[in-house]
Amino acid sequence: MQNESTTTQKNWIEERRNQSWQIEIVIVGGAILFLTQIPNLLMELLATGVEGQGRTLSAEYILVVFGGLVFSRALLISFVLNLLLRAIWLGYLAIKFSFPAGIDFNKLNYSAHFQDKISSETATLDKVIFLERLCSLTYAIGIMMTLMAIGLFGFLIILSSFFHYFIPSLYSQSFFFIFLLISFLFVLGSFDFLFFGLLKRFGRLNRIYYFFHRIFSILTLNFLYRREWLTLSSRVSRWGVPLMFVIYFFLAFFIAQEELNRKFGMGRLINFGDLTESRNYSNFQKTNQRIQPHNYLDMLDAGDRISQAAIQSSRIKGKYLELFVLYRKKYDLMLDSLFKQEAFISELENLSWNEVQQNDENFNRAMKEMFRVYVNEDRKEELNWYFHKLPLTQQEGFMSYIPLDSLPAGEHKLAINHRVFRGDSLGWWTFAYFPFVKE
Repeated sequence: MQNESTTTQKNWIEERRNQSWQIEIVIVGGAILFLTQIPNLLMELLATGVEGQGRTLSAEYILVVFGGLVFSRALLISFVLNLLLRAIWLGYLAIKFSFPAGIDFNKLNYSAHFQDKISSETATLDKVIFLERLCSLTYAIGIMMTLMAIGLFGFLIILSSFFHYFIPSLYSQSFFFIFLLISFLFVLGSFDFLFFGLLKRFGRLNRIYYFFHRIFSILTLNFLYRREWLTLSSRVSRWGVPLMFVIYFFLAFFIAQEELNRKFGMGRLINFGDLTESRNYSNFQKTNQRIQPHNYLDMLDAGDRISQAAIQSSRIKGKYLELFVLYRKKYDLMLDSLFKQEAFISELENLSWNEVQQNDENFNRAMKEMFRVYVNEDRKEELNWYFHKLPLTQQEGFMSYIPLDSLPAGEHKLAINHRVFRGDSLGWWTFAYFPFVKE
């Protein structure tokens, strides 16, 4: 009776497996399209944080963005691999379906020795079965990684909020990245060999460990796929499956670093150029002798954003230099003080035409106290400022036009300072520095 039940169950599973590959392709294809868009959304989130908070971002921001980038890239690798394997599987299946009898050696007229060698090679049906198994495994791993990503980062974001309010001394980005690594290894079962293996003779210790293991599994949603994970580990390979996860995530980690560095000049731990070419100097971060694409509007690619300020080009042909300064959240405190000092009215009020003109003058006086612009150490004082939203990046800021009539042709440098509070006094901070050529 038990054998009959087992046979029925196997037949049911086999029938569902044979019918599920079409749905699998649809899900994987949709997931790939979705995962290719996630980095753009996360970059937008990070850009909003950078503009709003400066480069001192909260641990939650970094966890959401960098963690989301890593997991989305790892999932993309898994699902693309699944789709490639499924495409190869379909090719073999098509050959087997079209010609079930296989090779017709009578028509080939090969020698007996050559025919024996070809006959001993892996049959098409065996390849189909093997690839079917690989496709199922890669799909299952992709789904488990999705649950792992949601659980791990949901848990860490909650944990970081707890530390932020109750244990601020431990609230830091580096602490949570280390904790993320430990949690990832924990979820993979990397510590199980210690507590359930080397120390298995200590029954009480195992029970204590299992209690915390169970709590952690609930908090990280690990309980949703724990049995399936153990099935893979015990049936496929004890360390092979975790190693596959580690490879996925290391590749995704480096890809995410490069994306962050290319977008914001941050996040790089390893310079890939150093792996292939020997260079003594690769990151010139402590000098202004650099041409940075995000400082010039004509160098921006689609989706790029301005981090501080920008001018129209590194080579200026016209009579004016168009300067755009990004409006950042950290400017609000100083702007509040300057607008009150100059009696600038920012709220909607019924003003006469003369009052609007006077308000324009008040705005310009406040902006001149907010920003100082220098060309070759010569301060440009008589500038008008305009609130502006850049069509290219959809970022809001302040625009000014710097006359270059008296400037000779050749190389020049533009520096921009903004007003800052320094204790009880006021000071200036140079936040942008652009080399340019007047033609």
